[in-house]
Amino acid sequence: MATEKLPQTIEAVRDCIATAGGALNNILPSNVHVESHELKFPDDLDIDDSGNIYFTDASTKWDLSTIFYLIFENEAGGRVIRYNIHSGEIEVLAKNLNFPNGVQLSKDGKSLLVCELMNRRILRLYIKGEKKGKLEVFANALPAEPDNIRPSSSGGYWVGFTSARNSTNPLLIDRLSEYPNLKRFIGRICTFFFNLLVKLSELVDNHAFRVFAYKLNRGDYIISLIHRHGIVIEFDDNGHILRSFHSPDGKISDLSEVSEHDGYLYLGSFINPYLGRLRL
Repeated sequence: MATEKLPQTIEAVRDCIATAGGALNNILPSNVHVESHELKFPDDLDIDDSGNIYFTDASTKWDLSTIFYLIFENEAGGRVIRYNIHSGEIEVLAKNLNFPNGVQLSKDGKSLLVCELMNRRILRLYIKGEKKGKLEVFANALPAEPDNIRPSSSGGYWVGFTSARNSTNPLLIDRLSEYPNLKRFIGRICTFFFNLLVKLSELVDNHAFRVFAYKLNRGDYIISLIHRHGIVIEFDDNGHILRSFHSPDGKISDLSEVSEHDGYLYLGSFINPYLGRLRL
């Protein structure tokens, strides 16, 4: 694939890295076009020792404020991108992914593990060695949408998930997935109506109404209607499940970050106003 070089000075990048407090420098503006597309939805990242930043761009069409439509439209426009902070070179390593989210360098540094949220699977993308450029399935048919992925002390990986379910307890969005055209139509109707509501709220001088419109547009209220079942899973380096922890009552759910430290798992969420901690 073609490699592009951004108009970015090495000095500016070094200043950004050296900054421990005070002014920040934007080393990669979101309006930069990479293979004809802006960085619409930069998500997770990892960095290697050579100054390469590997990150996911979840969609070339939708951003975080319109994540609801990305989920409903099932738009496979996500990418994995590499940006070198020293040279300014940027390259798309994988494309046409369905909401790529968490990304993590493997232990040997030869591959990336990428959570493909809407396909409920984890991919392995080789970046070095004989398989360089090859994309393989690391773990498939997962019980929920995988968010971020982080190393575990056993040499494997922890993954946080949204609400888990099974064949006896499917979610509405799963039922709609059996009818992709209907699902897409509902998404477009909601897009039109919610966007109209947001524009109306901008004309009305009412803070509560504006907050309601923006939260509705972002899908906050719809997410709150989903049955909660919190789950985190530890995988080994071959994608096999080592263990899992569950919160069937949803007390801890919608997990987007799992970090292991000193015998504890720290649990973050994209929507919950708290952090969780679990003793291992």
